Amino acid sequence: MLTKQQAIKELKQIRGVGISIANDLWNIGITSIKDLKAKDPELLYHQSNKFASCKGKTKKRRSGRGGPCVIF
Repeated sequence: MLTKQQAIKELKQIRGVGISIANDLWNIGITSIKDLKAKDPELLYHQSNKFASCKGKTKKRRSGRGGPCVIF
């Protein structure tokens, strides 16, 4: 199993994924690029938002970060 730091490094290899989105993925149990295969992008998006709201975090939605366009 990868450490969080190793997982973040791997996930950041994905085009358009920076530290924030990599952390979001880690928080919902995605620790590698392989974990993303065959996953439903919309489900991942909703899981990430659910995780953020249950932790009391309010994500500021900016163009290109965190909106539904990030799932595709």
